[in-house]
Order: sequence, then C-alpha cells, then structure tokens
Amino acid sequence: MMKIALIIVCAGINVVYGQTDCSILPNGHYGIGCKTYDVCENHQLTTVECPMYMVYNHVKQNCDYEALVGPPCGLYRDCFNMTDGSYTDYELQCTSYYTCHNHVYYGHNLCPDGLVFEKAYGLCVWPVDAYPPCGTNV
Repeated sequence: MMKIALIIVCAGINVVYGQTDCSILPNGHYGIGCKTYDVCENHQLTTVECPMYMVYNHVKQNCDYEALVGPPCGLYRDCFNMTDGSYTDYELQCTSYYTCHNHVYYGHNLCPDGLVFEKAYGLCVWPVDAYPPCGTNV
C-alpha cells in the first residue's frame, strides 16, 4: 500500500513542477497547487507560479490575493514558534499540510484525492498507512 501512495505522491509532485503532458489533455488547468499550476492550451504547456502573497483561486481559476481565497490555499498559519518543517493541517481533516521555514509560513500543499498527510513520513499517504488522528495505522 505504501508504495502505491508514494507513486501517487511522486506523480503529483511531477505534475506541479510543469511536467503535465498536454499532448493528451484538453485545454484546462492541471497539477493545481496553492502556489503553482499548469495550463494546457492547444496542447501546449505553460506553468504559472503565483506572485508573492497570491495563491490559486479555484473559483476564479487564476492567482488571487490570499485573503480572497477559500481554504486551504487562502489559509494562513502562524509559524512564529514553529521549527522548520511540514505540518499536518488537522482543521482540514489532514488533506493538506503547510510548511514553515525560519518562522515564515510558506503556504499550504494539497494531498492528492483520497490521501492524508502523515508527518512521520513527510508524505501524503493512504489513511490506512497514516497514524491517528489522520489514519488508522496503529
């Protein structure tokens, strides 16, 4: 099970970093994360990186100010007393995580559908492979 989740997570990461194969996809947005997304138009790939203080707005389908965007991308987490690392967002039922570095909040990352973030692994995994409260692994 863990290998399958790792493959899915790795596939999702590749998509986020501009490796969407537009030759087989209709026009649209793919590999959507909070800070980057891919646009396929006429089978050509363009990767868009949202400017500072902006994130992907799923309603408008473009970059927008964080304060105008719903969760998880529009959420802010206080990293003032946090050590560097990735943290499970329990308020969003573990379906995303956020990153802190040098006490600065670097935004949310979405887990692929059906997966939850497991801090012990630093990955999005199937709930059966995650420890409570996000999963059922004991």
